[in-house]
Amino acid sequence: MTQARAGNFEFDHVIIHPCGPRQDKPSTSEIDPVFRAAMADLCFADLPKVEVCLDDLEQAHFSRTHELQTRYEPRGEVWHVIGSDLIAGGAERRSFIHRIWQNAEKLWQTLNFIVIARPGFEIKPSD
Repeated sequence: MTQARAGNFEFDHVIIHPCGPRQDKPSTSEIDPVFRAAMADLCFADLPKVEVCLDDLEQAHFSRTHELQTRYEPRGEVWHVIGSDLIAGGAERRSFIHRIWQNAEKLWQTLNFIVIARPGFEIKPSD
């Protein structure tokens, strides 16, 4: 079986779900959605066990994390890949997730996250 790997985790199916336009993240609108969709397809579509879902780009919609969780959890255990910038300050409930995300506390407590290090944002075990 082909598996995607992230650190010590192994996954037998990965869904790439590029976000649609977001007012809080202007870079999502700098490139036309058709080109973002094409880039996602070029990068991931030929990888075994990887599915590219372009719904948000095609519908000019931004699916929030809790919406993606609800959408994909009937298919099995869901893990969300996020950057270390989103969890910085989490031990004090000051992370980006706590301050910005809808249903933040519930998501923080219940979702599975894989955190990828981003420059300038140390991954602290307490977070």
